[in-house]
Amino acid sequence: MINKQSNLVDDEKLYASIHPHLHENVRLLGGLLGDAIRKQSGDALYHRVEDIRKLAIQARSADHTGNLALREQLEGLSAEDMYSVARAFTLFLNLSNIADLHEQLRL
Repeated sequence: MINKQSNLVDDEKLYASIHPHLHENVRLLGGLLGDAIRKQSGDALYHRVEDIRKLAIQARSADHTGNLALREQLEGLSAEDMYSVARAFTLFLNLSNIADLHEQLRL
């Protein structure tokens, strides 16, 4: 488990060193989105989204350790929560794309 986390941290550090402005902008926008989710929908949804995000990262690891936990977490969502979580991830991806476009224009 430690090696997987270490590899994820190493991957993020490598990405941040190659694209520092983009990395900073995505982190900033992600943080602002998290703040908005907390303010508009509460801490419970914020923590649910964060838990799913972390499990998805684990599921991408070499041995897919987070797959079962991620599946259980997603299957346990109500229809309303599923919509809210999907919306949060959609917004994050849109913000990430905007940051990427900004980075391309900056270069």
